[in-house]
Amino acid sequence: MEKIRNDFNPPEIGPCVVRWDGKLLPALSGKQMVDRLLVIILHNGTNQLLGVPELRSVTGENQATAVYQELKLL
Repeated sequence: MEKIRNDFNPPEIGPCVVRWDGKLLPALSGKQMVDRLLVIILHNGTNQLLGVPELRSVTGENQATAVYQELKLL
């Protein structure tokens, strides 16, 4: 994930669109299902994956916090 994020390094972000969507996916262990939040940024016509963090519970507050944390890493 770090390589993907490092490859997306515009000198200045400027106007952009941030999208996110929750999905129930298998855990990395493969034994249970976990909620994950896909976070994508659209900048200059290009979609860039920012991250797919795991959520403890699917609340608006947890989603907002996860999106904010991904944006802080830019």
